Amino acid sequence: MKEDNMSLALYLLFQILIAVSILGIVLDYATGQRAITPVILIGVMLLTACYLIFGFWYMWKNVYSPLQKLARLTEHWTEMEDPVAEALALPGMIGGVAKSVEGRMEELDRRAAALQRTDTERTETHIRSGLLADICRSALPRIPAQPDGAPAFAVSGALESPGRSACCLYDYFFLQPELLCLMLCEVPGEEIADALFLTSAQTILRNCLRSDNSLEAAVNSANAQLFDLGGRRSLRALVGTLDLKSGRFVYVNAGAPQTMVMRRNQGRYSLLEYPAYEPMGLIQQVSYRTVEVRLRQGDRLFFETSGLGGAKNAAGVSFGEQGLRTALNRSAKRGGEPSEILRRIVDAAASWVGPQSPLPGFAAVLLEYLRSRTDLPSCDLPSAPESVPQLTEFLRKQCEENGVRGRNYTRLSVMTEELFALCCRYSNGLIRTECAVAPNGDSVNIRMSADMGGRNPLENTDDMTAENAAEFIFAHADYTQFQSEDGEDSVSMACFMA
Repeated sequence: MKEDNMSLALYLLFQILIAVSILGIVLDYATGQRAITPVILIGVMLLTACYLIFGFWYMWKNVYSPLQKLARLTEHWTEMEDPVAEALALPGMIGGVAKSVEGRMEELDRRAAALQRTDTERTETHIRSGLLADICRSALPRIPAQPDGAPAFAVSGALESPGRSACCLYDYFFLQPELLCLMLCEVPGEEIADALFLTSAQTILRNCLRSDNSLEAAVNSANAQLFDLGGRRSLRALVGTLDLKSGRFVYVNAGAPQTMVMRRNQGRYSLLEYPAYEPMGLIQQVSYRTVEVRLRQGDRLFFETSGLGGAKNAAGVSFGEQGLRTALNRSAKRGGEPSEILRRIVDAAASWVGPQSPLPGFAAVLLEYLRSRTDLPSCDLPSAPESVPQLTEFLRKQCEENGVRGRNYTRLSVMTEELFALCCRYSNGLIRTECAVAPNGDSVNIRMSADMGGRNPLENTDDMTAENAAEFIFAHADYTQFQSEDGEDSVSMACFMA
């Protein structure tokens, strides 16, 4: 490179000498100070010749010859041991260009390697997420077949993004013909080992529940086995059993979020504020204790893992207990099956987080107790005048299916609407309306149930409108009855069709 710079400097020096000489001769001639003699002319011609020879030599050495060598390198590239080194050793500007190209290629190689690493990491993450989801979903249950007769419960589960921040699952199965078991499990972490620990814990819990006499003993035994597995992993779990005959729900909360309950006659969700124990598998000497909740017809329980309430929006604010409760109460007013309600809750959480951020992994279960719903078709409606069209549609459908038409249907419809209006005066929650039509269509029984503070709406009439409605019902009903038990009041009327 030093030789190339020296040659270039000499070449420029010759250019300057020739230019100065020619300029001096022209100026002397123009001013008449000196005439152009043959000696001066020959000297200028010699300088010019030297300039041309030197320029030709410089172009040959630094341009033409390196180009020829580069052409030979390109032609015999595969036959050479180190063609890159030979290209870099080329003299002159061609060698400089080769070195610049090499630097650029090295930069491109580094960028390509970084992109490849990123792509590899994304592929590995995608594959790992898929495996985690498959492992978690493979452990999900089928809805168990219910005992003979009317359905005793309705249950639905939701599993979203398992393996994103936590591995989770839900499970329900029968321990006995009338004893339903429900589990909600979560293991923090995003590794395959976390998902395998989760499924192992599910198997251990199932085996302990089937072999031990009590729920407490089963959970304590499972905790000891999970602790013996070693490692730093823990299981956040809620394990409970529902007696389908009595509505007795007994459960143990081992590090899971608090359960929410909706009493049918209240129509809104509230927390079951019982203490939660340590997650399973962390401490061997933990004495887990059960909590008991009595369920009545239409009561619902909502369970979730920490990912749902912990979902955060762009401002870093969690969806939280308040967001869950608000979404659940809105869904309770709209009604629907457990699967529909869960879908609304998930959509509400997704709206809170926003379209740019995915929901964290979570599992949720909604359980409804239906044991006493055995005789009559029913509908649950908010205690408000806006519910009358839905009530009328329900009654119309029942009457059409059983052949009650004409004047009989009109009279029954007016009586039912008046009874519903009287019940709305004393209830702030949902009113369950049940309708039973005799097989031959000779009689219809209407029963409305709600929390009315132990007051009979047919007798506690505080104005002329209510008194007239009660008198109309007494005049056209063949039988009326009021019952109050455990905070639930019901009023019935029977009508014989003419």
